[in-house]
Amino acid sequence: MRNSDDMLPLWRKILIELEEGIGKGRFAPGEKLPTEAALAAHFGANRHTIRRAIARLQERGIVRSEQGRGSFVQEQMLVHRMNSRARLSRTSEIRGKQSGRMVLGAGRVRATRHVARAFGINIGTLVERVETLRLVDDRPVSVTTHFYPLPRFEGIGDRIAEQGSVTSALKAFGVDELRHVESRISAKMPNQKDAKHLRQPMTRPVLQSVNYSVDPDGSPVQLSIARFVASAVELTVHYDLAHTAP
Repeated sequence: MRNSDDMLPLWRKILIELEEGIGKGRFAPGEKLPTEAALAAHFGANRHTIRRAIARLQERGIVRSEQGRGSFVQEQMLVHRMNSRARLSRTSEIRGKQSGRMVLGAGRVRATRHVARAFGINIGTLVERVETLRLVDDRPVSVTTHFYPLPRFEGIGDRIAEQGSVTSALKAFGVDELRHVESRISAKMPNQKDAKHLRQPMTRPVLQSVNYSVDPDGSPVQLSIARFVASAVELTVHYDLAHTAP
């Protein structure tokens, strides 16, 4: 009698073997899988068959693929608890991970209706725009567009680049504490530039978090639009039950 496994299509056999290998620690979290060519040679299959097996592993959240780099075993998801003072850098530190921020570009732009409303200014007023890339253990997890009112935050892009931290940069402008007033979370498809920075295909959604923040006096400080790698970060919202209406 034929073993039931013998009746499985080749791509599924490859899927099972790779999944078992990852489960047994043959490939560690973050480790790169062998190339398609190497896997094809090992399993005696064509690349299309290998791609199909890898695609199923991606769907299950077991591996992630980075454009131009290959496929990697998925690391543990970083769970970030959102509240008025939460910072992803602090969450990373608590989890024993190294977090850093890189400035991709900065300059003055005209405030859109959304930005103008957040800052209480006229549409078209000049504001500072800073684009950054967040890395956790050298892995890109988010691209963020920050807006700051002028002239108060003139040159903040340079400060963020020097410090590698928005929190540290804001302290140079007299903001020792940043408070999130509102956060809106949604899913969206990344544009080509974001997908490249996040090392993911444009066909995979990202988590978008729009945050409006103020200083302790309630003055507007920052409007940020962060696009997270959905498989890398889980955003949880903390509710203050002491202030929940009956």
